[in-house]
Parts: sequence; C-alpha cells; structure tokens
Amino acid sequence: MRQQICTFVSQRRTPRPIDYLLYLPDGYGDDPAARWPLVLFLHGSGERGSDPALLTRTALPRLLEERDDFAFVVISPQCAARSWWRPYLHRLPQLLDDAALRLAIDPGRVYLTGTSMGGYATWHLGACYPDRFAALAPICGYGLESQGFPPLVRALREVPVWAFH
Repeated sequence: MRQQICTFVSQRRTPRPIDYLLYLPDGYGDDPAARWPLVLFLHGSGERGSDPALLTRTALPRLLEERDDFAFVVISPQCAARSWWRPYLHRLPQLLDDAALRLAIDPGRVYLTGTSMGGYATWHLGACYPDRFAALAPICGYGLESQGFPPLVRALREVPVWAFH
C-alpha cells in the first residue's frame, strides 16, 4: 500500500481519534524548503468504518494506489461506521492544522474534495471555512435546505468550485 495509515488525536477534547490515509508524493522531502499542495479527500458512506485501508477501494485513494505521479500530499480521513461527516466538520480543520505543523504544506494550496456523502461534507466544510481552501471539488454532493442550503454556499462566492453530479 502506497498510503500509510495515521491517527490524529486532538489536543482538544474530542470523542475519538480520526484515522486517515496519508499519501506523500514521490520527491517529497528531497528539497527541505519545498512546500507541497494538499488535497483533503472525504469518502462516501460505503467506506465508513474502522479500517482506513477500505478507502483504497474507490476514488482518489484508489487512484493513488495505482499511480505514482500525483504531485500532492493527500489526507483521506475515515469517519466511523454508521456515522456521517457532520460531527467531524469542526475536527477536520484541526487535522489540517496538525498536518501543516508536521508536513511541508503550502497553506495557499489546500484543496477539498469528496464523493457522495463526502461531496456533501465538501460543500459544508468549505462553506464553514472558505478561507482555508484554494478550491473545492464536490463530487455527487448535495446540501439540505434544513441545514442552511442554499444560503450557506454564499460563503464560497470567492472560492473556485468545480462541482460534479
């Protein structure tokens, strides 16, 4: 497996750690001054659970297992079985902060994407933290009117979005 399984434990009180896959591109670390773009990938409901290796079955984590020319650091967290991304939305920025401290990340090139349930979370996380992301690419994502959509996405008016459905 080209991606390593990691665990994020917040210094703040949180219900549980977040397990995630970390992909470092070829050449990462060769130049100590280099800063790399980062993609935060949020999976769909079929990949929930307690084994981040499940994430390699589909989408970006699968692609990263098959290719070696992706020039981004990629973090793919996994939410618990029978859970949704909504309870994680305030914790994912903490995960990104931790990555920025430990990894050579360019803070101006942090991108957010996800599929299905992860596409939903891409819209919500991006709208809650529009200044954190250079661009969003929600794939088969949606927003519920009962949760503030469509007005919530007005926060993204300055953020490039490439939406697929």
